Amino acid sequence: MNNEELILQMLGKISDKLEEHDKHFESIDNRFESIDNRFESLETDVRHTRMLIEKQEHNVQLIAEQYGDISAKLERVREIDELRDRVRTLETVVRNHTVSIKELRKAE
Repeated sequence: MNNEELILQMLGKISDKLEEHDKHFESIDNRFESIDNRFESLETDVRHTRMLIEKQEHNVQLIAEQYGDISAKLERVREIDELRDRVRTLETVVRNHTVSIKELRKAE
């Protein structure tokens, strides 16, 4: 085997090794591409989640604002209920007194 054949043989081995490395790098590139796609999907999910959280924060703020109004209305309802109870008591007393007065007038 002369030098030229030896060089060609070595170049063939080097070429085979380079092809192996190319395939390996291609495999690595494919894995990185897959990872990039997953990160893009994850980033989309994170953006969507942030939007949902911001919307919920806004809804919670609206509920908190409405709670004050509802609380004031409930207090007013309690006051009205208390007044109704007092009026019922007064009506009962007036009815009883009216009956008593009628009986006293009859007795005269």
